[in-house]
Amino acid sequence: MASGQLTEGRRAEEVEKGELLPGDYWKAPDGAWILWVPGTHFLGLFGGSHSGHKIVEHEDSTITVTGSIIIPGEFHLPERWHGYLTHGVWREV
Repeated sequence: MASGQLTEGRRAEEVEKGELLPGDYWKAPDGAWILWVPGTHFLGLFGGSHSGHKIVEHEDSTITVTGSIIIPGEFHLPERWHGYLTHGVWREV
């Protein structure tokens, strides 16, 4: 994913099980959000006691994560993904 590229996310409750894709997000039973960061294999817990991020759920069922999302690289490389999720749209910076 190139810097500045946008990816439309999907709320997982709106898709069939087994059809999850990078960019999807869904709410766990404990209230935290699970995000599949686009362009990665990373599934992470956000919101609640799981991170310093705040999640806002909008009337159209999309979410916004307050604070940037950084997925570290491997082998001491810089971050692998850094960006934002706003109204269900991912934006890499």
